[in-house]
Amino acid sequence: MANSSARQSAHRSDRRSGQRPALARSRRWPALGLLGLLGLVSCTTPQGELVSNTDCTASTALATYGWEVAYFPERFRNEVNRHRVEEFASAELLNRNGEQPDGEVIGPDDEGVWWPLLPPRPTADEVDERRDDDFRYNDPPELQRTVRYVLDCEDGKFAITDEMYRDIGRALRDGKAIQARYSMGQVLSTTIVESGQTIEVTPAPTEDGAALPEAASSTVAVLYVDGGAAGSEEDGTSAQPFSTVSQALEQAEPGAIIQLAPGDYNAESGETLPLELPEGVILQGDPENQGKGITISGGGDFLSPTWAKQNVTVVAGKDSQVVGLTVSNPNVRGSAVWVESGSPLILKNTFADNHREAVFVSGEASPRIESNLIELNGGNGVSFTRDSSGLLVGNSIRNSGYGVAVSDRATPTLEVNQISQNRSGIVISGSATPILRGNTISENEQDGIVATNDAQPTLEGNILTGNGEFDINSNSTASLKGVDDVSQLKVQGKL
Repeated sequence: MANSSARQSAHRSDRRSGQRPALARSRRWPALGLLGLLGLVSCTTPQGELVSNTDCTASTALATYGWEVAYFPERFRNEVNRHRVEEFASAELLNRNGEQPDGEVIGPDDEGVWWPLLPPRPTADEVDERRDDDFRYNDPPELQRTVRYVLDCEDGKFAITDEMYRDIGRALRDGKAIQARYSMGQVLSTTIVESGQTIEVTPAPTEDGAALPEAASSTVAVLYVDGGAAGSEEDGTSAQPFSTVSQALEQAEPGAIIQLAPGDYNAESGETLPLELPEGVILQGDPENQGKGITISGGGDFLSPTWAKQNVTVVAGKDSQVVGLTVSNPNVRGSAVWVESGSPLILKNTFADNHREAVFVSGEASPRIESNLIELNGGNGVSFTRDSSGLLVGNSIRNSGYGVAVSDRATPTLEVNQISQNRSGIVISGSATPILRGNTISENEQDGIVATNDAQPTLEGNILTGNGEFDINSNSTASLKGVDDVSQLKVQGKL
């Protein structure tokens, strides 16, 4: 088993991967990408391609942490593409068949992956040393988090998904033999030899990161929407896209992908808000560019079962997905995405300039909110309320009211988020019992972590620095769990 080791990370975050060519409005669709492909099934193999079988010995996951700092020229401080990214210390850990690696590790997370201990955060002096005359400003250091899932076989290594990693690893741990069927470097299926049971394979990126070809056939509809389209024969195909998301939602069956072209989608363009996503429907823009250029704005009345009348842009239904969009709701009491049931996925979006929250979670919902940019929101970045749970992982949350608010009886896990320059970082109230693991909570105006009422958060390996008043401020009746060394922190109250 591999222990964690420091190295220079080669990873670039999606949000900061450099300037890309602007997308034309007319019929130039963002690639469906991995998320879109995951909704498709039964990729056909073109005739003539060689199909081979190979025995497999391990299902691995390489988990990597890496610090990055973005530097900005003075004239372009607010322009995301006018920057330079420097990489600092990183650490990696190889997981094998879901077993706990040797040595000191963190986890496992909700995907069954164990993580290395956090690498040291770059100091202010180290950050200053990387600056040059043309770049006078920088963001706070951000901790990047990546996982690469691989199937090790006699004929080579094949990229797989997190679900495949868990399923195959479980079989190998039980002593079962695995055989993979593959073509052109891509796994088509895997079989447990003893039973003949097939483990379904969903497409994954290739080892060198190249995109996979689109599926040749599927049983799931892809409905296209282009706000600049107008015609009497709109049918949701790429050639005749719908002009509004609302039209696509009327036709969407569970599991359908609604693919948006670049443009602005709002009441003025014909949308009926809020956009209520049915169970399993994927609303997708351009995840590789964090939703840049694909904006849904405004909101409409939504009657919440647990919070009464609200103003919402998108209601994420059970197991739906919101991927690669920019969402803004400046209306009074306006929230961007409302989650009240099931386990929706909210991935690689930009949420900015919402009057209240970017994402509001209530009821018994358990969403996965991952790799979003959340900034400049009048209320909180993300709120977990009532009996909700879920995972908030790898997000950048800044310049809002409270970065994250957890209340009532909520039990979410907050993991490796960057929470900075808010009024306070994380505020926990009621009898909430969240887990805070590996977050960087810095430069917030008041406090880093606040616990009140009967709240009892669990703290594991968080980094707190540069917060205005206290790093941890607790007047809860319950003691905090798992508190790390606080000797260098500004602390108030009983821990």
